[in-house]
Amino acid sequence: VVDPAHFTALAGSAIRDDGIVVWLNGTEVGRDNLTAGSTFATNAISGTAERTPWTFAPAPAALQPGLNVIAVEVRQSAADSSDLAFDLSLTGTLAAGVTAGDYLTLRWVRSTAALAGVTTTVESSSSLSGTAWTPVARTPRVLSSDSATNTDVMEVIDDVPVTAVARRFLRLRFTLVP
Repeated sequence: VVDPAHFTALAGSAIRDDGIVVWLNGTEVGRDNLTAGSTFATNAISGTAERTPWTFAPAPAALQPGLNVIAVEVRQSAADSSDLAFDLSLTGTLAAGVTAGDYLTLRWVRSTAALAGVTTTVESSSSLSGTAWTPVARTPRVLSSDSATNTDVMEVIDDVPVTAVARRFLRLRFTLVP
């Protein structure tokens, strides 16, 4: 997800047998037929209900820029249940004027010990030759840090969808600051 504000609505759908809880980025966004803290689903799902989708509508605010994680818990109604079913989809409705497309993502490892006196700029261009490189508007974010090696895994997502241009390239520019 480049920008969660690009979405006006999210729609989830799940086939579940028997109970289900869905989380988006660690926040519970849906629960059906499963009481919090219980070992088993509230009721057994059978017949056509096993194939009838349960729907839920997470708030788009549950999204975050970059990688999003969906976690699901499915529980049976009894320990000796003979079947289990699960299928999930999550779709988003784009705001007016927002075009869907793939965005280039650049990830790199930076040394936190070697940052003094160095600035890093992510730039984009439609050509590898020439000087038509411009800074990407989005700010890089830290995906993870390792204090033992003094490194961060960094990520930036381009602000222009690949489908909007014929070619798109990203590069890292390191500048020594005197």
